[in-house]
Amino acid sequence: MGRYKAGMSVAAVGLMVLVSCGGSDKGSGGGAATSAEAPYVDALMSTFEKDETLPLEESQVRCLAEGVVKVIGVDGFEAAGVSPADLKAGTSLDSIDTFTDEQANKFLGLLFDGECFDFNQLLADAFLQQGGDAMTEDQAKCMADQFTKDESFKEL
Repeated sequence: MGRYKAGMSVAAVGLMVLVSCGGSDKGSGGGAATSAEAPYVDALMSTFEKDETLPLEESQVRCLAEGVVKVIGVDGFEAAGVSPADLKAGTSLDSIDTFTDEQANKFLGLLFDGECFDFNQLLADAFLQQGGDAMTEDQAKCMADQFTKDESFKEL
């Protein structure tokens, strides 16, 4: 049960990252933000600056923030009544409650395809950190791989 609890904690961190910030030096989350998207990206980035517990670098967060804004779109934020000021004030993306299958798949891609960061490595590092000496690095990586291969984990 301890391993399951640790995995769920890491999953929560991953989802929090998606909701509030961002991602790897590998990509740009779908490209640089347009002038209309930039205020939303900047608002998400300000959330990162306030949260020192995220295990990501600023470039990774910017990548994911840009990707999230591109997936939702300025129109999506406006339709949900979410402004950049709302995001800076701590409004979560939960208020945007309807996503198309295409948008959902793009979100999954941002997290699991390594465009912004290596989610498997992030998960494995968290397992190691929470597990102390209870597991080896190889065991942590194996466990992370099993979680991210599980479709129900991705659907979470």
